[in-house]
Amino acid sequence: MNVVYNKKMLTMLLVAVLVTLGLTNTSFAVARVLEYKFTVNDSNEYTYDLDNDWEIDERAESGSRDVDCDITFTINANNGDGSFDIDVDQDNSTITVDNGTPENMATGSDTSIQEEGRGKVTHELDWDLVLPDLDGDEWYKGTRSDGTGPFISTTVDVNDTWTHTVYVTPYGEGQQTVNINCKLLEWTTLSGHNVGKIERTYTYPVHQVKKSDSNMIIDGDFSITEYWWFSYDENLLIKSEVSSSVTLTCTTSLDSPDDEYLMDVTLTTVMTLK
Repeated sequence: MNVVYNKKMLTMLLVAVLVTLGLTNTSFAVARVLEYKFTVNDSNEYTYDLDNDWEIDERAESGSRDVDCDITFTINANNGDGSFDIDVDQDNSTITVDNGTPENMATGSDTSIQEEGRGKVTHELDWDLVLPDLDGDEWYKGTRSDGTGPFISTTVDVNDTWTHTVYVTPYGEGQQTVNINCKLLEWTTLSGHNVGKIERTYTYPVHQVKKSDSNMIIDGDFSITEYWWFSYDENLLIKSEVSSSVTLTCTTSLDSPDDEYLMDVTLTTVMTLK
């Protein structure tokens, strides 16, 4: 009898625990608004690491480059319309090509951006670090609409999804719509910060033409996955990771496809609050 009784009691306890856990998960589920709250003169410094690898199978060529630096964001002005002027400074920059010796790069103030609390940023499309051994200023790259951050105006909870849209016009082509699919994966902690982890996935078209030789053309569609860890207590980005991959079609003369080749490119960037 004691054995049977004990089994019944154990079963009842297990059921009680499961019910309690279920109620706990439901009662503590929290929806939050995730957005920056900027204050003029505040600044935050991040480490930044960019790894770029490329390979051309048919030519048996490959290479890599790694860029490391510190990036400081300083809030300069409140524009009164929900946007803020932000200086972006890059310092302590090094570049490593093909696993060689790191070399110092130019440092100093790189750009100034306007950003809203939900992460909408006004900036230029810049592929300078995407393609190996190619100066971005030598290529016509096209335009895009304002960049968009990962947030929306409503509260979000785990497994909620939403979509942002940007408009891209590759050089010499018509405007294309890029839908950025967002999802809140979890509430968690990272380096002592309470954060929401957001995933963003999308495909981004590229069509570039060299300024000095219009026969040199690069085409492809980047497949991009981003992860953002954002502190909901501090309204601050703690870390972001962006992974991109593409097979580019590179044309070198009017005699394509004879003078076409494929280049596989992978690009990973990680930015972490110091």
